[in-house]
Amino acid sequence: MFRYRMLRFRMNDNVLLQMLAATHVVLDAVGSTAAEHGLTLGEAHVLALFDAGGRLPQRQLQIASGNRASTTSSLLDRLRDKGLVQRERSTDDRRAVVVVLTDRGQSVAASARAAFATETTRLAAHGLDVAQLQRATACILTAPTEAT
Repeated sequence: MFRYRMLRFRMNDNVLLQMLAATHVVLDAVGSTAAEHGLTLGEAHVLALFDAGGRLPQRQLQIASGNRASTTSSLLDRLRDKGLVQRERSTDDRRAVVVVLTDRGQSVAASARAAFATETTRLAAHGLDVAQLQRATACILTAPTEAT
């Protein structure tokens, strides 16, 4: 089921390039679950961010996914068109939008979360230190960026 990639060249010494290559391997492994549900990897990623409650502010989804606001909006439009999410105005702040999973969305989101969890378990069995990786990604995601 899983493909093993053989490195036929010397791996680049830049850790971020290595992380990007590793991300592609993980996404390839999760891609079959996304395809089973007619989703892109980006859509599966966004759905996997929901917990069992199935409600998240759109801004929180945007930040958690690492996408731009316009990309998140487009992803959510496609998920809405597929009948997986609905958007509602926040009752606390009428300017904010809350994304809610439909019943079908709950089921598909659970499959997406399971696919990512399965891949994490597989990698941990091969020596991945999940806690160390969480610390590294937290550092990357919270580091200040230069305005471009």
